[in-house]
Amino acid sequence: MKEKFLMDLIGCYREYFPENIPVECRKTAALIVFRFAIPDEELDHICKLLIETELGELESAVYQAYRFYISEPF
Repeated sequence: MKEKFLMDLIGCYREYFPENIPVECRKTAALIVFRFAIPDEELDHICKLLIETELGELESAVYQAYRFYISEPF
């Protein structure tokens, strides 16, 4: 069920992902955007952040991505 949900999220955000992003990174980024109601356009920034942190622990990656997002001016 969780896997299907994540794959559906990836499908919804397909147009916002940069090229050559690993599937696990896409899943995590899509979950972050969905969970925190972050604008879809931020997916590329979140993917880059997740790749830079080497995906680490999921909780840590989510926290870091959210902190990155809220620290950026609109």
